[in-house]
Amino acid sequence: MSPEAHEFVRELGCLKIHIQHLEQRLRRNELTGIEGESTEVEATLVRLLRAQRALPRNEQQQMRRRFVAVRQDALRTLEISRRILDESLKATVELLETIEATCNYDGRRGGHSIMIDRKA
Repeated sequence: MSPEAHEFVRELGCLKIHIQHLEQRLRRNELTGIEGESTEVEATLVRLLRAQRALPRNEQQQMRRRFVAVRQDALRTLEISRRILDESLKATVELLETIEATCNYDGRRGGHSIMIDRKA
């Protein structure tokens, strides 16, 4: 196996670990962790695509099945995390709009600043 193939297999293992971490964060609903792990999964996927292109043709074919299965898991998990983050953002915006409407806050009448901890 070429050094490029070894690097590809190592990155594939890293992707599996990041997917597991992202799934754990999703189960616990840790928004900050979901964002961080999603970024890691995306970056690792990009590195894997580049590493796959660097492989000789016969090694690309050998690694394709392994990569396709893990890539599908990664994309599925990223889609779930994106939906959760989108819903969290929508809920935060709705909460802010409700607070602003309730407190008559428009910034010109001496209203107060609003700060919300997303973990709350």
